[in-house]
Amino acid sequence: MPAPQDNLQEEEALGKGYDARLMRRLLEYLAPYKWQVSVALVVLLAASLLQIVGPWLTQIAIDDAIPNGDAPLLATLAGAYLASVVAGFLLLYAQTVLTTWLGQRVM
Repeated sequence: MPAPQDNLQEEEALGKGYDARLMRRLLEYLAPYKWQVSVALVVLLAASLLQIVGPWLTQIAIDDAIPNGDAPLLATLAGAYLASVVAGFLLLYAQTVLTTWLGQRVM
């Protein structure tokens, strides 16, 4: 049976959330792929921003289009919602492909 001190040291080693030395080493491996990493970050940001478009369009539909009986606005909002869902899917696909490619190259 291990001593209580051994368990404490193991937990400290496993529980450490951030290791600056390890992060520097990992970033060195990414250095040749700066352009691809930048594109991946931009795609991630764009996909994240698209996540708030759907609720925003729904708010406009519920607050303005439906109470006023504005069918053309409601149709426009539905089209914009569909476009945002398709764009979000494409960005998620691009992000997955790019980060997978980067991971394979870095390894």
